[in-house]
Amino acid sequence: MLFRSDVEFVAQHLKTLPSTARVALCDLSPELLAQAKLRVDALGLASRVDLIQCDITAGPKALAELGLKQGDSAVVTCSYCLTMIPQWKAAVDAMLGLLVKDGALCLIDFTQRFDSAHTLMERVYKAWFGLDGVYFNREQVDYVAARTAPEYYSEARSRVPYTPWYPTRCLPRSPRAPMTRSHWLSSPSCTGGARLSSRRRRRTPRRPLLTRPRVGGSRGRPKSVGATR
Repeated sequence: MLFRSDVEFVAQHLKTLPSTARVALCDLSPELLAQAKLRVDALGLASRVDLIQCDITAGPKALAELGLKQGDSAVVTCSYCLTMIPQWKAAVDAMLGLLVKDGALCLIDFTQRFDSAHTLMERVYKAWFGLDGVYFNREQVDYVAARTAPEYYSEARSRVPYTPWYPTRCLPRSPRAPMTRSHWLSSPSCTGGARLSSRRRRRTPRRPLLTRPRVGGSRGRPKSVGATR
């Protein structure tokens, strides 16, 4: 899913990289990819951006046939999508599989607040969003932590436009990669969560993910940057 100005944000970084660096924008929806193409063309980056219609859980072979090769991406991002994927564990595994050994998986999505996941208000949020196919699941945060080498994590409440709701958004980034923390914090995807401008914003304490790393190794030179739904 393309969120706010993700394409424009990536475009600015792509211009600073070698001409061999590429971006893959992936989605199940041909309509969203058509909108992405308009934006990519307007930025003059059509020769360096691949628009791929796919199911991220289809398996390594199917993804490779579409140009998404295992161990070939420096960064994989996923914005407000994991909570809408029934096979979310398979989606996380697939995204990690696309990374070089020191690549970064960067996510932003809704979750249940870490210190009050079972309170009445959190249950209301979970039920209300579930009516629209968005399923809050605290296990997703823990699963990503267990499968990676967490480098940064933040949670914050922020308002859903045109509603009285203040659900929690989480911002995990892991494992380590050639992207600085300042880059991550300046991402438009991030502004939807911890840095959303709102007078009634309620911040929760940052909660570092403390699970031991399971992904790591040599520093390979990435060939591409992947972005999934």
